[in-house]
Amino acid sequence: MKSYLGTCHLSASESMEATVLLFDKEVHIGYRYPNGHAVTMKWPMAEVDASYEMSRQSTRLRHTKQMGVEVFVNGNDAAEYVKERQAEHSKP
Repeated sequence: MKSYLGTCHLSASESMEATVLLFDKEVHIGYRYPNGHAVTMKWPMAEVDASYEMSRQSTRLRHTKQMGVEVFVNGNDAAEYVKERQAEHSKP
């Protein structure tokens, strides 16, 4: 498991600090609304799109079936880990 601090973007104007946990088969994203309400999203690793955004110097994580939510984590390490896990799971 790997753990990161990132930013969760729920819409063009709404973003908040998030904790991102990368497990072998899932990605867990936790954040808290300003009113104190806590949310945890769980995405299957196979349904995560991970890419490195050079302009931001960050990894962008998106759920391929849930549009409108993006999570950014500094650096390229998270993207590499997600791609490694996905490649490992695709092996027979």
